[in-house]
Amino acid sequence: MKLKVRPSDFKVTERLKEGIITPGGGHRVYRVIKEKLTSMEAATELAAHTGVSTGDIGMAGLKDRQGVTTQFMSVARGPSVSVSAGAQSQSLGIQSIGFCEEAITAEASDGNDFQIVIRDLRDGEVDHLRTALEPVRASGLPNYFDSQRFGNLRHGQGWIVLDLLQGDVSGALKRLVASTSSFEPPARRRLKEALGRSWGDWSACRSIAGKLGRHHSVFEHLKRDPDDFEGAFDRVGTRERLIHLYAFQSHLWNRALALWVQDHFEERISLRGIEGMLRFPVGEFQLPPEWGGQFMLAGSQLDGVTDPLQRELYERTLERLGLTVQALDMPNLAGFQLKPEPRPAIVHPLKLRVRPAEEDNLHRGARMVKVEFGLPRGAYATMVIQRLVGQSTGGVDERPPAAFQPSREERGERGGGHDFGGDRSDAYGDPRGNDRGDSYGGEYGGDRRGGARRGGVRGGGARRGGSRRGAPRSGGGGYRGGGFGPTEDRNFERPDRGPRPDGGEQDFGGDFRPRGGARRSRGGSSRRGGGGPRGGPRGASSRGGSSRGGGSRGGGPRGAGPRGGGARRRGGSRRR
Repeated sequence: MKLKVRPSDFKVTERLKEGIITPGGGHRVYRVIKEKLTSMEAATELAAHTGVSTGDIGMAGLKDRQGVTTQFMSVARGPSVSVSAGAQSQSLGIQSIGFCEEAITAEASDGNDFQIVIRDLRDGEVDHLRTALEPVRASGLPNYFDSQRFGNLRHGQGWIVLDLLQGDVSGALKRLVASTSSFEPPARRRLKEALGRSWGDWSACRSIAGKLGRHHSVFEHLKRDPDDFEGAFDRVGTRERLIHLYAFQSHLWNRALALWVQDHFEERISLRGIEGMLRFPVGEFQLPPEWGGQFMLAGSQLDGVTDPLQRELYERTLERLGLTVQALDMPNLAGFQLKPEPRPAIVHPLKLRVRPAEEDNLHRGARMVKVEFGLPRGAYATMVIQRLVGQSTGGVDERPPAAFQPSREERGERGGGHDFGGDRSDAYGDPRGNDRGDSYGGEYGGDRRGGARRGGVRGGGARRGGSRRGAPRSGGGGYRGGGFGPTEDRNFERPDRGPRPDGGEQDFGGDFRPRGGARRSRGGSSRRGGGGPRGGPRGASSRGGSSRGGGSRGGGPRGAGPRGGGARRRGGSRRR
């Protein structure tokens, strides 16, 4: 399956809480409809029309670049503005719609409504979607954090917090500031490689940090006190540190809830996520009534986790990581502690509708389906799609996830890829707001200058399947889903039938994939490069064609929100 082949395939409309918009008030409210723009870029345009700085724009959350998104922004005592899409901007429409008493923040949002076209579906996937519809309507689905939350894995840093908990502060700091990512420009990647090679020579590292434009104070401190890695870590930007803290806390939450599903439901769907197996009950289900619908995000030493069953699930999760409850604490790092917080264990999509399947005019022999639903803040639309289209497995499915490798599409058009943020409902009501790990983009936001620098179309990269090197990546092709299935070129893991006798694996289409080699079809022939989508090599083009352009990338603008600084205007210059 593919998502976001065309911008109109993915529509997001923000919902504001009742009573936010009023006939009068100190802040004017604007409806902003955008396409191929980040929220920060749209905010910069609105700032230009209203005569304020980008930091003066209020908004509830960051929305995806890919797709057509509608959200609301506010400006204190702002003028009336009317910009029609296709007039001054072909990708941005702005309309004054009223007022509000205070600037719009995450607290003003009531969630998002989605209209999503799922393409390149086979009949079996369409049938599964229809079968899954009623159980999801009746019981919802586990409210897992999706891959958008775990940019630390997408960008090769691993679990920084786990390193800290195990006492490896130097290693954690090195991985945080010097890990390279295929999502970042080659020049920046080379500087980070040099930083890693020079580790321990703090004067040299300080010089490299100057060229990187970040982490100066980290290495200034190490020049003064070469052994004080805790003090150096404290000089990493607060937002960047918290992103890693929240990612690890979310990982523990996902693993503990997935254990509960594994323990209590023999028939379940198991999908491979970026940070582990995600398990879903197949039929209707209920939470233990004593949970009150909530599963706690764990604090230090499981502070706040009072339910005995939830505590046991967390203890088992920590044991698998080689940790004890007492070790889940970082007393030497001030202001860097896990804090407990309730999170709904189940998300119920609102007004979930699936339109009749149609022929997919962009993928020969495939079908497409339009899905509509609403979500509260903090829930992920991609998780709903996975649950609807995933395959039932049941039985034993406990296998460690493979190391994440981005698909070719994810490494593709860095300026137009999946921004990871708009396909979830922003900020689930916690005081963290947007500081929750969704704006990785390889640079996090610690730079504090704001702006989305992942602009131009990349010309590099060889296409498998025969297309030329150096061709610019188009906006087509869609989201192929490497972020959901680290070992597959599909969004979802194959049915969990267990390993093959010779160590290979069986993919969705029943074809045999030798471990570490090219896939071999039932007829015995080897397919490479531009093979079909049913289990070809990672990133292989779809049915002889290239799946281009709609690649994922981890994050949006660097700033935490509109107050993170300016963003480049639409169509910004390409990277040099």
